[in-house]
Amino acid sequence: MKQIMTPPKAAAMPLKTIAERLGCQLHGNPDILITGVAGMEHAGSTELTFLANPKYIHKVKNTRAAAILINQPLSEPLPVSVVSANPYLDFAKALGFFYQPPRPAPGIHPQASVAASARIGESASIGPFAVIGENVIIGRNATLHPHAVIYEGAEIGDD
Repeated sequence: MKQIMTPPKAAAMPLKTIAERLGCQLHGNPDILITGVAGMEHAGSTELTFLANPKYIHKVKNTRAAAILINQPLSEPLPVSVVSANPYLDFAKALGFFYQPPRPAPGIHPQASVAASARIGESASIGPFAVIGENVIIGRNATLHPHAVIYEGAEIGDD
C-alpha cells in the first residue's frame, strides 16, 4: 500500500486525542504525537497505521509506525494499540484529521470576470470563468472555484 498522506499536513495531534475522536480505546502512551497516517509498510515513526486482516499480523513487527489501529490489543508492547471495532473505517476517519486539501494560489485568474466595484480580500483565490458582480465583497483567503457566480451585492466572508 502506498503512503496515503500528501502534503500539506495539519499539525501533529496527541494519540489520546485521536483515540477519543474515534471513540476507540488506547493501549499505551497517550502522549505520542502523530503527524499523519500511512499503510503499515510505509508508516514513519510519527504516523498511525492500521491492521484489519489478522493474516497480516506478521507485518506488525516490521512497521515503523508510532501506533496501530487494530480490532484487538496487541500482546506485544510496540507499537501502541488503538483498539477499534472497525479499523478500516477509523483509519479513513483519522486520515481526515490530517489531510489538508490543496489550496489554490491566491490571485484572480485571467479568465475570471470581476466587476470594477468588487472588493477582493487579501490572498483570495478567484478561479477561471468565475464571475463576480458589482459591489461584491470577497473576504481574505476566500476561494472561488472555476465557474462560480457571485451576484451583485453579495458578500463572502474570510477564509
